[in-house]
Amino acid sequence: MTLEIGIVLVIIVLTLYLFISEKFGIDTISIIVMVLLMVTGILTPHEGFAGFTNSATITVACMFVVSAAIYKSGALSGVGNILKTLGKKSYIVTLIVLMLLSGSLSAFMNDTAVVALLMPVVINVAQKTKINPSKLLMPLSFGALLGGICTLIGTSTNILVSGIAERQGLAPISMFEMAPVGLCFMAVGILYMLIVGNRLLPDRKQKENLAEEFEVSKYITEIILLPEAKYVGTTIKD
Repeated sequence: MTLEIGIVLVIIVLTLYLFISEKFGIDTISIIVMVLLMVTGILTPHEGFAGFTNSATITVACMFVVSAAIYKSGALSGVGNILKTLGKKSYIVTLIVLMLLSGSLSAFMNDTAVVALLMPVVINVAQKTKINPSKLLMPLSFGALLGGICTLIGTSTNILVSGIAERQGLAPISMFEMAPVGLCFMAVGILYMLIVGNRLLPDRKQKENLAEEFEVSKYITEIILLPEAKYVGTTIKD
C-alpha cells in the first residue's frame, strides 16, 4: 500500500467519524475533507476547487431555487385537502397517492426539498384523519427517493454522474433516459409498500403535540391576525 492510499484511507475514516458524530455540519465536513486532500497533496488546488465550477454543481443550486419558488407560490396548498379527503376513506389509497405525488415532484425537484415541503402537510393530514404519522412519513420519503431516479435532475447524483461521463468523452445522460427503469423501480416500490412495507411500519401511539414531536415549527410559520388588521378577509397570497 502506497503512502497516498494510506492518507486517503485515513481521511475517509475521519470523514465517516465526523459524519456519524455530527460534531460539525455536513457542509463544514465537506470543506474540511477538500482542504485535507489538497494540503496532503492528493489533489492539486485546481482539482480541489473544480467542483465549484462544475455545471452539475450550478444545476443543483438552481434546483433549490426552483424548490423555494414552488413553496413560496403556494402551489401545494390544495394537496393537504385532497389527502385529507382520501385519508378519511382509505389508508391504502392515501399511501398510493402520497407516494405518487412525492415521486412526481421529486422527479423535477430535489428529493430533500420535496420531503421538507410535504412533511408538514402529511403530519396535518395524519392529525385530521387519525392515521398514525409513522404510517405516512416513511412512504413519503421512499416515494421521493424513488421518483428522483426517473429524471436527470431528480437527484444531484444523476447530474454529477452525467457530468463525469461527459468529461470522460461519453455522451451526457439525457433528461428522461433513466425514466423507463426509474418508473419500474417506482412501481415495485409502491407495490412493496402496499403488500409488505405498510405492515412493517411502526404503529406508535400518537402524542398530543405532534407539531412539537416532528419539529414542524422549522418548516412553517403561523401568523395570527387581529380583528382590526387590514389583511383580514384576504388570501394568503395577497
